[in-house]
Amino acid sequence: MTLGEYYIQLVEKVKTVIEDTGVFQEVHVGWKERPDAFPSAFIVPIEVVQKPVSTRSEYTFRFLVMVVDRKRDPLEGLKAVMNHLSTVSEALTSDRTLGGLCLNLEVESYSPYERPGEMLNYWGSLSFTCLTIRD
Repeated sequence: MTLGEYYIQLVEKVKTVIEDTGVFQEVHVGWKERPDAFPSAFIVPIEVVQKPVSTRSEYTFRFLVMVVDRKRDPLEGLKAVMNHLSTVSEALTSDRTLGGLCLNLEVESYSPYERPGEMLNYWGSLSFTCLTIRD
């Protein structure tokens, strides 16, 4: 399996894990689509870092998961986003190998944030990494 094929398999597994939470109406890969249903999640591949380890290479795959929900009340929007981020974090860390695809998955951080110009949409992000070693 090429590194590109492995990467696609990893992204598809993450998408399945997030869909299986049953929380999101839509789960997208990438950032180019507008949410049509709420809540929605977006899986954004950020980078791949490669380090040589003896005759093999260690790869760290970094991802961002963006969540959005629509609420009229700011406090309710914040609560909803934080609950969604916690649900994604728990789902991802329940099997830190993603079914054997990686050696370890670590959630690094998550937080809500404001997007100027969006009065009813509340956003949050979660960053995580997957580590693997390949020949």
